[in-house]
Amino acid sequence: MNPVIVVMGAEGVLGRYACRHFSRLGWEVVAVGHRREGLARDDGDGMYLEWDGKNVGAWAMALEGAEAVVNLADCEDPDARLESTRALGRAVAGCRVAPRVWLNASTVDWYGEVADRIHDEWSGEPAASAASRTALAWEDAFFGAMVPPRTRKVAMRLGRVLVQEAEAENICGLTAGEAWLHMDDFLRALEFLLDDAFFSGVANVTAPHGVEGESRVRPLRLADQGFVWRWARPAEALDDLSKRPGLDRFFEAMLVRPVERGNRVPVGIF
Repeated sequence: MNPVIVVMGAEGVLGRYACRHFSRLGWEVVAVGHRREGLARDDGDGMYLEWDGKNVGAWAMALEGAEAVVNLADCEDPDARLESTRALGRAVAGCRVAPRVWLNASTVDWYGEVADRIHDEWSGEPAASAASRTALAWEDAFFGAMVPPRTRKVAMRLGRVLVQEAEAENICGLTAGEAWLHMDDFLRALEFLLDDAFFSGVANVTAPHGVEGESRVRPLRLADQGFVWRWARPAEALDDLSKRPGLDRFFEAMLVRPVERGNRVPVGIF
């Protein structure tokens, strides 16, 4: 039997791409979201279950014995992201056989806006801003969920995930030092974090290079565990994505791009 992955927030941009990606890898995908609109219906992207983002419902049965659950729900709504994370925590806690791993979206907004400092998972500090307080509350809801010991947790502090879609007009306008990630590398990072049975806690899921040199957010833990970016520099990433607009074209034009030595995280930057 193929491993089961439950994708929460499957109707969103990240959720749709994650569903398609894992379906192509042979996983049994259960897509859970507010609506089915935008999800593929004709290429085996998996089962769809509806939820309100607040309450535990029939969708919780899909978690029983699942290999993984990935929560990408309500990433843009501070209140909704807390409600969805808490609801998922209650559902996982109620499982007889809980998922082996729970990946939960978080944000690099957790860090302060100190322009002359690089933030990694060990030395980064939270800011005094509203965005940082919201990020702290989101992670508190995640790590505070009382789930079975079997369930490994990883909070993914995401930068801007670049993709060419009409409703995700984020392919341009990167600012100096802004944390970002090509959609290819986001999907590969999901695989990487699911596969590493000893990886838990917080991970910066961003590219190592910004518009002008290194990003202020350093993905140290991914690098230390051996992850190598396929798209480490924004100019190459943006050029590639401009040729692959939309969900179908993105996967049809998927290239086997070799990783390069220069795509690793630079050393000696603090």
